[in-house]
Amino acid sequence: MALVEPGRADDGAGAPVPGHGHVSMVFVHPSHWSNGYGRHLLRAVDALGYTRTTLWTRRSNDRAQRLYAAAGYTPTGRTAHLTDGDAIIQLERLTDPSPA
Repeated sequence: MALVEPGRADDGAGAPVPGHGHVSMVFVHPSHWSNGYGRHLLRAVDALGYTRTTLWTRRSNDRAQRLYAAAGYTPTGRTAHLTDGDAIIQLERLTDPSPA
């Protein structure tokens, strides 16, 4: 399962930003990990046509970071901390809007 929403200004509190999508979550049942389902979900996100897609993930989640890196997501340099103290990092993927 993947949930993608229009990206919004002001860290989600503002108006939608044209061309910006935000991946709120990507879930694959652990029994199906390493079978390409995560890559398939992220390709479906690409099909939505956003020119910039962002997401946040735990710094400690190496598996998710490998998935996102393989899909072309790179760190923005932004970090935050969850209430449990774990750090999260923001990643983004920029897509050329011109037709191939």
